[in-house]
Amino acid sequence: MKRLFVIIAHLLVLTLSGTLVANAQVSVSPQVSGVNVDGTSIVTLRWRVGVTSATQGKVQVQSSAGVLGMGGVAGGNLSTSVLHPGPAVGTVFVTLVERLRVSRTTAKRISQSGTTTYTRSFSGGSGPAVSARATLRATTGGELTFRNIELRFEDASRFQVIDSGQDLTAQLALTTSGRGVLRGSWEVAGPVSRRGAGFRPIGRLQQFIAGPRSSTFVSPPLPSNAPGVYSVRFVPDQAPQRDVLEPAIVLRYTVVSKRNAVENSIGLFAPKPGESLTRTTQFRWQTIQGTRTYRLEFFDFKTGRTPPAPVAAILSEDNHVQLRDFTFERITSSGELYWRVVSLDSEGKELTSSSVRELK
Repeated sequence: MKRLFVIIAHLLVLTLSGTLVANAQVSVSPQVSGVNVDGTSIVTLRWRVGVTSATQGKVQVQSSAGVLGMGGVAGGNLSTSVLHPGPAVGTVFVTLVERLRVSRTTAKRISQSGTTTYTRSFSGGSGPAVSARATLRATTGGELTFRNIELRFEDASRFQVIDSGQDLTAQLALTTSGRGVLRGSWEVAGPVSRRGAGFRPIGRLQQFIAGPRSSTFVSPPLPSNAPGVYSVRFVPDQAPQRDVLEPAIVLRYTVVSKRNAVENSIGLFAPKPGESLTRTTQFRWQTIQGTRTYRLEFFDFKTGRTPPAPVAAILSEDNHVQLRDFTFERITSSGELYWRVVSLDSEGKELTSSSVRELK
C-alpha cells in the first residue's frame, strides 16, 4: 500500500510540474579540480543532468550561475535544451560543459583554506531546482595558465609604418605557470581602416610549456603587399582571461605604397604644448579633407633613439580622441612624451601630418 502511494505521489508530481531534474542523477566531473595559485586558471567541468518529463516535448535545462563556498558568484549562465519523448522513456540525460575561469585573486583566497566548493543548481521546465557540487583545490601546478600576454613588434612598439613589400613580424611575449600545450592562431585583418574587421588566420602556434617562465614567440611574416591599415592579433585556443591585459594583444601597422615626406599641415587644437596629461584629456586636431583615418602617435624622446621610440598609436575616424585606461597607463610610464597626428586615405597612404608636440 505504501509503495502504491509513493508511485501515485510521484506521478502526481510529474503531472503538476510538467518536467523536473532528476534529483539523484545530477553529477559533475571531475569532482575535484586543481586551481593554480600562481595565475589565472581555466577549469573544465562537465555537468550531467537527468531530466524527467510527464509530457513529450522540448525541455530547457539551465543554471543561472555557480556559487563558491567561500562566498561569491562565479561562472555564467549554462543552458541547453533536450527533446524528451515523454514519461514512457523515464529519465533523459544531458551534459553541459563549463570552462570556469578562476582569477589569481580568487585562487589566492582558495589557498587560505586549501579547498572550496563550487555549486550549481539546475532546473528544467517547472520542476524544482537541484544542485551538484565540485571541489576546487589550491595547487602550485596544474593546467597551463597565463599571467601576462603582450603582443609587440621587434622594436617593442605597438605600431609600425612600412613600405609595400617590406618584411615585418610580430612577437608574442607570455608569462605562464603550470604545464600544458599552448595552442593558438595568428590572425590578420586588412587592409582596412576599421578596427577588428575581417580577421583571417595566417599561421598556428603549438608549443609545450612547463613551469613558471617567460617566453617569446615570433609570428609568420605579416602581409604587406597591399597598401592599407592592418591589425594583427594572437588568439589562444584557451581563450585569454579577462583579467589579462586583453587590449595589449592587438597590434596595428600601416603599409604605404611610397614613403614620401608629408607636409606638417594638420593643426593641433588640444592639449596645448606642455599641458599636463590626465585620464580626461581630449586630443583634438584639424579635419583634413580626403582623410579616411587619423593615426594619433605617441613617442618617447628620452630613450636616445633616432628616430624616437614609438610608444603607442590610436586609429580614429574622428578628429578627436580620449585615451582608454590601458593606453594611458602605457604612455605615462614613458619619459619625455610627445605626440602627433597623421592623416591616411582609404588605402592607408599618408596624406599629411601635424608637428610634434610635447606632453607634460
